[in-house]
Amino acid sequence: MECGVSGAFRDRVGDSMVEEVTREQPLDAGDVVVTQAYDLPALYLLHAVPVSGAGLATEASIRTTTRTVLERADHLGCRSLVLPLLGCGGGGVDLEAGATCICGEIQQFDPQSLADVRVICHSESDFESLVDATREVRAVQGHW
Repeated sequence: MECGVSGAFRDRVGDSMVEEVTREQPLDAGDVVVTQAYDLPALYLLHAVPVSGAGLATEASIRTTTRTVLERADHLGCRSLVLPLLGCGGGGVDLEAGATCICGEIQQFDPQSLADVRVICHSESDFESLVDATREVRAVQGHW
């Protein structure tokens, strides 16, 4: 919980969130911990673990983690979800490859309650890579 979205949450919410997540340890790649949203405008925070104990993500761990986040959010009855580019950046996976994994899992997911999933990124160039990944998934799996 040192960098990326987790670090931003920690900076905004404080140590109580970190304590809530660490009570669930040990955590492995693909695990998701659900916490309260504290003062953020959400019902829950879903803390995804796309990295292994070595601190690196793989395309397989990104797929598994994305699928688990989608399943947990849907099980909780969430209607919407904001998802960062899991495993890209600090996790070491190429951004476009990671985005393709995430978009592919979103495309294949069959939700009961989850109707709106948004993937966020840090910069304009990251956004362009995300758009390219979305186009690639659409070309392979069909339109959304």
